[in-house]
Amino acid sequence: MTISTLSRTIIIAAATGCGGYFVGNMNQSTGASLAAQSVQSPAATTVQKSSSQRSEQLPETQATSAEASAKNHPRIASEAESKLLTLLREMEADPRKFSHGEGLVAWLVANPDEVVAFLAPSAQRDQAFSQLFALWAKQDPLAASQWVADHPSAPGRDGMAAGLASGVAKEDTQAALKWAASIKDPLLKLNAAGEVGWELYRASEASAVEGVKGLGLPDSALEPLQAKWHQRFSAVTKRNSQNICSTATAARAAGAKLDTSSLESALAALRNGISGDGAFKTTQFKLSNETWTERERAAISQHVQLRDGMMIYEAGN
Repeated sequence: MTISTLSRTIIIAAATGCGGYFVGNMNQSTGASLAAQSVQSPAATTVQKSSSQRSEQLPETQATSAEASAKNHPRIASEAESKLLTLLREMEADPRKFSHGEGLVAWLVANPDEVVAFLAPSAQRDQAFSQLFALWAKQDPLAASQWVADHPSAPGRDGMAAGLASGVAKEDTQAALKWAASIKDPLLKLNAAGEVGWELYRASEASAVEGVKGLGLPDSALEPLQAKWHQRFSAVTKRNSQNICSTATAARAAGAKLDTSSLESALAALRNGISGDGAFKTTQFKLSNETWTERERAAISQHVQLRDGMMIYEAGN
């Protein structure tokens, strides 16, 4: 089960002591979260059941997938364990470095208890959990959230929550904020706030500020976070603008007719896609900007100018 195929994503509300669910209605075509709300009784009573009972309520396809993974790859545990050891050595040298992550998720999905027990003694436990659970949440947010909710006292739980916050931030920022708020470790909470806040900042600076203020961070932490988001937004805007200009230039060289009567019309044409001419008649030039927010789309006007029928990039500030 992936995010794109989910019609509804259920994120367990860990910050409320597993006392409710956060249900986000998902748009199947875009995976965008349309709403989030706290659902109390009778759903809340489900969370009070034992771990074994709750596990039975998970979709059968999850258990089948995990069993199939273990059966089809009998060496997965030993190979993944070797990769984990390599990972931990790399992270000891540089905590920001993370490799082998994708390959380890299969082991985590098949046997999370074993992976958590294996990593628990490591000095890099929280960083590793943060990365691994983020990858798991991107693949299957329901299963990852359910496991963490069922193990509130697991070693490295803060790292897991940070991973979940990062993993679901694009699809359900409200659920991500709840996971971030549940983190007790100050540094992990600050890092999670930065990631979740960034997804909000892409659409609205005011929303990002409001969301992060509810995480229990000191007021003094907000200013450096805003500065970091601003810097990142500027870099993303410049990169998007460069992509627009390079796409327009390639289309023009291929004989495509681009409407440059205004910047808006040219951008609209590139969003819809335009075809070249002659040998490039079957070649379409189109921007891959489906994931851009309206704020990101509007920001490119700072760096893209029309001159003599051509789209020119200007770095600016």
